[in-house]
Order: sequence, then structure tokens, then C-alpha cells
Amino acid sequence: MENTSEQDTLPNLETVLNAINNLRSEMNERFDKVDERLTAVETRLTAVETRLTAVETRLTVVETRLTVVEMDVSKIKELQFIFENQFDRLLSLTYKSLDLSHENRADVRIMRKEIEAWSHDVRNLERKVA
Repeated sequence: MENTSEQDTLPNLETVLNAINNLRSEMNERFDKVDERLTAVETRLTAVETRLTAVETRLTVVETRLTVVEMDVSKIKELQFIFENQFDRLLSLTYKSLDLSHENRADVRIMRKEIEAWSHDVRNLERKVA
């Protein structure tokens, strides 16, 4: 009976070994698929990292341009302030010139009246002398 029980167990061991080998090959296939997927994910990650580097480079360029624009705006504001001060000064000088012009007109009117008065006085003196 010992023989029979050994023979009965041998096919069972063979079945177990076959099952283990089948499981091993199935697991190897699954690991290969996981490796393929992992490689695909790594490739995508590399592509994303490349894109991210490009975006960071563009961002640096944009930040540099923004800094230049900010400096230009600051310079424009400074020049605008200078222009406004010069314009205010010019406007003030214009009003002063206008005031002087009015004063000159008034002086000319007064002088004309004085000349008219002198000419009457001169005529009167000429009459008296003649």
C-alpha cells in the first residue's frame, strides 16, 4: 500500500509543480506588462519634465521682460513728472509774459496820453513864443 500511496502523491506533486510553474510564468508575464507600463510612465514623465523645463525657461524670459517693462514704466513716470514740472513752469512764464504784455499796453496808453498832453503843451508854448 505504500507504493500506491507514493504513486498517488506523485501525480499530486506534479500537479502542484505544474501549477507553480504556470503561476510563475503568469506572474512573469504580469511583471513584464507592469515593466512596460512603468517604462511608458517614465517616458511620459520625461516628456512632462522637458515641457516643464521649457515652461520655466519661458517664465524666466517673461519675468525678465516684465522687469524691463517695470523699469521703463518707472522711467516714463519720472519723465512725465519732469515734463509736468517744466510744463507748469512754462505756463507760469506764459502768464507772467501775458501780465507784462498787459502792463506794457497800459504803459503805452499812459505814454500816448502823456505825449498828447505834451504836444498840447508844446503847441501852447510855441504859440506863446511866437
